[in-house]
Amino acid sequence: MLIDWIAPSDQGTPIIGYNILLKQADGEYTAELANCDGSDQTIVTLTECTIPLSTLYAAPFNLKLGDLIAAKVSAYNLYGESPESEIGGGALI
Repeated sequence: MLIDWIAPSDQGTPIIGYNILLKQADGEYTAELANCDGSDQTIVTLTECTIPLSTLYAAPFNLKLGDLIAAKVSAYNLYGESPESEIGGGALI
């Protein structure tokens, strides 16, 4: 599953990372750092990451066929962290 986003304004200081949170079946949001670590410079540059569907089926996400995949992202730089994005998604497992 490709997760991508549009970088917000950096307010004059480069973005050094993202907090990427995915919705679990129980409605809580959590990071998936094995495949979507927002501090990885490749992910920062591309503003995207790919998470295997098998990861979303497993704990802690526990999504099942027909569930909506949803994500929210915030950026951070030397000034601090941006507000979280609107919840994005629309893809179904």
